[in-house]
Amino acid sequence: MQVRDAERSWLFHFKLNGHARAVELGVVEEVSLAEAWAAADEARRLLRQGIDPSIARPTAKAAAARGITFRELTERYIAAHQAG
Repeated sequence: MQVRDAERSWLFHFKLNGHARAVELGVVEEVSLAEAWAAADEARRLLRQGIDPSIARPTAKAAAARGITFRELTERYIAAHQAG
């Protein structure tokens, strides 16, 4: 958890290509601990596939606004990058 200017956020810390990174999973008041754990599990799954979760999440937020789930977006991303 990170506290900044009286706002508390869930963070997922990871290393990718030897570099330490972090991605915000949501604001504590809006995202439950269970939801943060689920988002962290999804980030771990992306890392296992070599995908940077900090890049995939903002794209997922934009897709959610259009009614596409994070899973659907991830599957599309993987399919597009596997094809060439």
